[in-house]
Amino acid sequence: MQITACPPVIEDTQSVKPVSGWTVSVYKHSRPLKGVMLYVGEPSKRRSVMPVPGKKKGTQTWGFGKTDTWVECEYTGSAATLTRNLGAVRSCDFTPQQGGTSNPASLVCEK
Repeated sequence: MQITACPPVIEDTQSVKPVSGWTVSVYKHSRPLKGVMLYVGEPSKRRSVMPVPGKKKGTQTWGFGKTDTWVECEYTGSAATLTRNLGAVRSCDFTPQQGGTSNPASLVCEK
């Protein structure tokens, strides 16, 4: 069974502390998936797993055992990250967005 592990795009807004004498305007931006980190156990323990080159040029692949795998999704131009437990997965493949294409980056994992 395949799962898409990270949303391809998030919507975020910046938060700015008020500045005396200035009006702050904040706009919503679409932030595409930039990169991922995969962890064995909770990310706070920082036991990240290193990928190997994937089958397709430019992709990365991770292999796992029966331990829960956590993913941290990073987005272009945003300080926000998304993190969640994927449960036990066999493998994950990350395909970055290719320059000049409309195909978003993706992380697909096999349960």
